Amino acid sequence: MPPLSMSLFVGVCWLFVARHTLGVCAPPFKVIDLSFAMQPYSPNEQRFLNGYVLAEECKGPPEATTVNDLMDNEVRQELTLALGRLPNMTDLPRVAPDLRDFMADFPSCKITKDEVHLKYIPTRISAPDRPLEGMRNLELRGRYPAQLYEEFQRARNVNG
Repeated sequence: MPPLSMSLFVGVCWLFVARHTLGVCAPPFKVIDLSFAMQPYSPNEQRFLNGYVLAEECKGPPEATTVNDLMDNEVRQELTLALGRLPNMTDLPRVAPDLRDFMADFPSCKITKDEVHLKYIPTRISAPDRPLEGMRNLELRGRYPAQLYEEFQRARNVNG
């Protein structure tokens, strides 16, 4: 059982060093995340991450999104040096001018999978420029998107 306080950030960040970049929203699902368990988390965190996420419901988080959610330590340190203080959400337009407006239109949400709390924070919308079989923009544990999808299909067929 994961510790009660375990909460992982799995949102999509484009300007900052991303921790996770493959969340999808496609009705009836609010979140589809086939790479959930393949992300480079620590071994302690990884042991609680299994399978994939298919969520028809995704509730708004009780807390506001912060710069800690959006920026890795290195980016926050650079901003701290430049500003002479810790950055906060009012500083976001300096590095991502339209992100706050985007986040107002596409708010973050939380789900729980296998007792692990996951927070998804959309930061952009994109579309691939080729079919799934030709995509090479993401490689997780030696597998490209088409291979990840095949694994998802096999697991889904086994689990019914």
